[in-house]
Amino acid sequence: MSLIDNETFLPGVITEVESDYSYGYDSSQFGTTDSVVVVGTAFSGPVGTPVPIYNPEHARYIFGKTYESGSKKAATLVSAIEDAYQKGSRTIYAVRISGKEASKDFEFNSDSIYKLRLRSTYPTNQAKDFFMVYDNKEGEEKIKIFKPAERATIVEKMQGAIVSENDTIVLELKLNLDYGLTKDSSLVDVISVVNDHPYNNVVRLGIVDNDGLEVTSSDFEARQILLGSLFPGAYFIGRDVNHITPDTHINYRLITDGSSKPYQGFNGMIYKDLAYNTDVNSNLPIYAKDNKVLAQQLKNVEVFSTKHFDFLETTGLVDRVFGKNNEDYEEVNIDAFDIYQRLGSGFAVTARAEFRADASGNELVPKIKETPATDVNRVKEIKDGIYSMLENMNAKYRVLACGNADEKIVGKLPRPKDFLVLSPVSTKILEGLIEVTPIIDPKAPVLPKKYEFNISNITDSATMANADAIYGGEVFTAIPFFDEGQLSQGVAPANGTVVAKKLVDPLLKTETGEIAIYSIYDSGLYEKTNIGGTNGIVIVEEDIYVLTATPTTAYDESPVRVYRKATEADLFPGVISSNEKFILSENNTRVYVLQLNLDNTGKFIANSKHVSMLGDIQTMMSENEDETIIFSQSNDFEVNEVIIQSGILNSVTLEEFVELLNQSHSLNHLFKFSIAEEGLIFKDDYVMEIEITTGSGVTASTEKLEDKFTAGGNKLKPVLLPKDREVAYNYNLYVPYKTNDNFARQLAQHCTYTSLKTAPTHGIMGVATLNNRSIASVAKRIDEVLELDFDLYAKTSAGRNMLDRNNMPYPIGKNVSIVFTQYPFYTDEGELLRSNGAAGYAGMVSNLPLDQSSTNQPILLGELDFELTNYQLTRLTQKGYVTIKQSYTKGLVVTDGITMAPVESPFRRLNVTRIIGGVEQLIREASEPFIGKQNNQANRNSLHTAIKSGLEKIKGTLIEAYEFNLVVDPKVMKFAYIDIDYNIVPIYEIREVRNRIKVKDQL
Repeated sequence: MSLIDNETFLPGVITEVESDYSYGYDSSQFGTTDSVVVVGTAFSGPVGTPVPIYNPEHARYIFGKTYESGSKKAATLVSAIEDAYQKGSRTIYAVRISGKEASKDFEFNSDSIYKLRLRSTYPTNQAKDFFMVYDNKEGEEKIKIFKPAERATIVEKMQGAIVSENDTIVLELKLNLDYGLTKDSSLVDVISVVNDHPYNNVVRLGIVDNDGLEVTSSDFEARQILLGSLFPGAYFIGRDVNHITPDTHINYRLITDGSSKPYQGFNGMIYKDLAYNTDVNSNLPIYAKDNKVLAQQLKNVEVFSTKHFDFLETTGLVDRVFGKNNEDYEEVNIDAFDIYQRLGSGFAVTARAEFRADASGNELVPKIKETPATDVNRVKEIKDGIYSMLENMNAKYRVLACGNADEKIVGKLPRPKDFLVLSPVSTKILEGLIEVTPIIDPKAPVLPKKYEFNISNITDSATMANADAIYGGEVFTAIPFFDEGQLSQGVAPANGTVVAKKLVDPLLKTETGEIAIYSIYDSGLYEKTNIGGTNGIVIVEEDIYVLTATPTTAYDESPVRVYRKATEADLFPGVISSNEKFILSENNTRVYVLQLNLDNTGKFIANSKHVSMLGDIQTMMSENEDETIIFSQSNDFEVNEVIIQSGILNSVTLEEFVELLNQSHSLNHLFKFSIAEEGLIFKDDYVMEIEITTGSGVTASTEKLEDKFTAGGNKLKPVLLPKDREVAYNYNLYVPYKTNDNFARQLAQHCTYTSLKTAPTHGIMGVATLNNRSIASVAKRIDEVLELDFDLYAKTSAGRNMLDRNNMPYPIGKNVSIVFTQYPFYTDEGELLRSNGAAGYAGMVSNLPLDQSSTNQPILLGELDFELTNYQLTRLTQKGYVTIKQSYTKGLVVTDGITMAPVESPFRRLNVTRIIGGVEQLIREASEPFIGKQNNQANRNSLHTAIKSGLEKIKGTLIEAYEFNLVVDPKVMKFAYIDIDYNIVPIYEIREVRNRIKVKDQL
């Protein structure tokens, strides 16, 4: 297979970062030299996107510092940019190789499938010091954005906004006064104000759906969300440690026709009024209606506060309140194999898990082994990455700053846990006709949950609840009993989970029938005091509990607020009301209607639970056209009932019923429903008319679903899902973990493909710098690099050599130069850095005219860390390395402008590579206008003329002679391509001037 045949040519566009990142920086010199792309690691900035850089200060503004003293991490991108700039390049593009999004999703204050996402503009650990505060005061709505002084824009610096480098900059956006936005304004408009503000270079807002996909502008329902849906408070990214007592209290308000709306545009039934939240792990902002309450908590960690969030204005104070997580969003210190994978366009050896079992057949932890050579999956292609993205970019030089030519790309065998997969456990309902798949986060190891599915056939009158019949007009929290035994499974509930714990008499060691309420944080229990509403009521597994009159009874040597099982007198003191038939409960921020199980005298029915589940409040208190009510809770430690009651099963098809379930707001965040294989033949049948076959052969029988409902008292048998997820070893998984490839060959192949499909480009890289620069150490390093074999041939996805039309390995060394040198240089801020010469050489070459070789040309250096002997220079040059030497007249110069092409190849000379690259560019510019035209003689003649005209322009300056021939073969014309064969004679550089001097008495 030829190299060209191996590459698929696709139309494409390369997109650069918009110029507003560069506002205020002088761009007048950009484009005055050949372009250099620098690929490396950085502490900030966009990932995988070529960003034009105008000077080193501009690079630092976007990508951060070169070194972080706190973490002792060094990034390679900005230092390489500075090196290239100092050596003459003025057209630099920066590409950051690594970094992951720093973001967090927050709930809205009304029932919604959407969330607000706050993320940092770029992946950076500094995101942990970006904060947003929303103040919802009527008529004075505002958003404040807090950022470190280091992130000041150039305009802010010019305006004197920075007094000290330890300052915190506060950007205040007065939404109402300056932009005319109110709580009834579209949140999308507010998002535009925040994201587009010229001084907000640190955070971005968006709206995401259930699947975490951003739908800010693309979803109609998302565009209907109003500013009033936003909770007030402080929004944080990248913090998960509570140094103050974590607690959350939300008041759920039932909004009916006769009650006042929280804002005019509110159209829901339940408004979540955040009263208090000090849990930075929750998906709510930090907030307290009464700042004195929060101030008291802050005082416990030595933070003084007199008004809402004033402590955020002092750098570092927030760390006393909420600690940063351990997530590394920057990914600066990634290993060589990780870099190799992110660059892409490579191949790797894989490992797999080998099943093991004990004598009884029980599965043991698998043994991880390198995939054997007999397995076709031993070598796996590493496809897309930075290099595949850059293949569409026209830039003359590529510098790999985050990898060295002599670096071994080694990896470690994966661990057994790397083969563990968390997958949902499905079940089937409606007599096996519908498959239910739980929605889980495969990256979140939390307790498996249990569900029981119940489907009932009801009359439509049972799907309505009257607001007047709701007890107390409040919403009460439904929680499970705590089961300590489940924590022994090695996973814990999500932080903030609220549970009821049965109390035990300390003397009798028996249960008292009373409970206390706790929140779980990091597997520890913390008493929750602000729960129960005005009447002190909670619902625990369908029973109502009330706060006792003396809430500080001591149990287990700890004073707690005690709750006991309620009586009807607790709910209805005095005259028992017969009108209040329902009670509202909240479970995982969703509100449901429960039926009070009272007899006709208004008393709780003996030996029964206090309440029965009905359905979600939106369905039961509105015109329910679907005549279907659904209840679904999702608690740890108990069997969660999923109750589906419908009055239209005799008039809806199976396919329509599945769609109805998937659209339910009560279900679509927990499950996905689909027609099971057994139900596909019934998809267009009305549910009640479907006939189910049981048994086989002579024992086979059929029965209508309607009859099954009737036999069960209008119910089907419950279906238990004992766990919604399971962890198992995936023995089909092949995990890449090492490669016998190297960065030089990978870069050369990338440059080869780019030259084929887009424009000529040349890769430049160096070797690892030396800490010990003694004569012996340098000599040892030279011996080591001279022994390296970079195997510079094009490879297939399996790591095998591609063959050219002569059935020989295709050499690609002409497209890469490897520099062997080392020198110190100072940044424009006075920081001392060390370079391996790759970026510096690229910067110097990019400034040379096309007819000028780099051989013996001066490079702007003050000194070298070590100078090489002529013997060492000769050995390195013969091997293809670019070196720097001291000349007699020019100072420090490039010894020889060469590439890693084979010695006998004319492309060994960088000058030839550059000239032929110029020829390629000229031919491409002449040929591209003909793409899409008819392949007829007239167009072929015009193409021939265009190419000849271009080559004539450089004849005598860059090339000595040329000839080319358009191959016209009628057999291949239908394949829509034209073959053109060229012979080019370049003008070679002068490498030596050999002077022979003879002394004579006279001439």
